[in-house]
Amino acid sequence: MHSYLLKYSRSIRSCLTLVLFLTLIFIGSVSAAPADMRVVTDDILEQGKFGLEFQANIAQPAVNKSLGKGNVFQEIVEPTYGIAENWEASLQLPVEQVNDVWYETGLNTELQYIAPHDETNGFYWGGRSEINFINPVGMPESWQSEWRAVLGIRINGWHLVLNPSITVPLTGVDRQMTFEPSAKVVRQIDMQTHVGIEYFVEAGSIAKWLPFQQQYELPMLVVDKKLGKTEINIGVGKGLTHSSDGWVVKTILSLSFDSL
Repeated sequence: MHSYLLKYSRSIRSCLTLVLFLTLIFIGSVSAAPADMRVVTDDILEQGKFGLEFQANIAQPAVNKSLGKGNVFQEIVEPTYGIAENWEASLQLPVEQVNDVWYETGLNTELQYIAPHDETNGFYWGGRSEINFINPVGMPESWQSEWRAVLGIRINGWHLVLNPSITVPLTGVDRQMTFEPSAKVVRQIDMQTHVGIEYFVEAGSIAKWLPFQQQYELPMLVVDKKLGKTEINIGVGKGLTHSSDGWVVKTILSLSFDSL
C-alpha cells in the first residue's frame, strides 16, 4: 500500500492543487450542487482490487435561503472494492463547507454490476443501486434509495453513456419517486484522453415532471485522462434554468490498488 501511495502522490497533489485553484476562481453566492456529479460507465474494479475516489465541486447556483450567502465546497471520499467478477461495492462519505464551516452530509452505500462485454468496442449494460442517508445543510435528514441503469456504447472513437436514474424516498412526508437522468458523450483524442460533454438533470416526480425552468439542467464540458492506474475527470458547466446552478466546476480523481 505504501509503495502505491508514493507512486500516485504526485497525481493526487496535482489534482488537489487544481481543485484549490478552481475554487479561488469560481466564488460567489453558492448553494449546494449535487455532490455526486458523475456519469457511471463500465469502469469497474476487478475482483479483489481496492480503489479510492475523491470528488470535489464548487458552483454559482440558484439562491438557497437555508444556506445564505457565501461559498459551498463539496467533497466525497469513496473507498471501493471488487467483491466479485463484474461486481463492485463502495461507500461514500460526503462533506461540504458552508460559510467556512464543515458539515457531514450523509452516508451512501453502493453496489454496481456491469455485464461482461468488449471493453474497446460495442454495447454494454449494467446497473447501480444505492441506499443513502441524506443530511443536507439546512434541510431535514432522510433515507432514500437510488436505482440507476448503465447503458453505453463505444464506436469509432466515440463513447456514449446514458444513466436513467430513479430516486425513491424511504422516509419523510414526500414519498414521490423522482427522475434524475444523466448522460455522457466523449471523443477519444489519444489512448489516455477523452473530451466531450456530460449532462445532468433533476426532472422532478416521475408522475409529473416539473416545468422546464423548475428542473435542474446542467451541461458540462469534460476531459477524462488516464495516468497509469489513476483516472482524472474534470468538468466545467453552466446551468440552463432558473433552478439550476450557475457556473459549476468538478474534479474526480480515481485510484486503484492491487491490494492493501
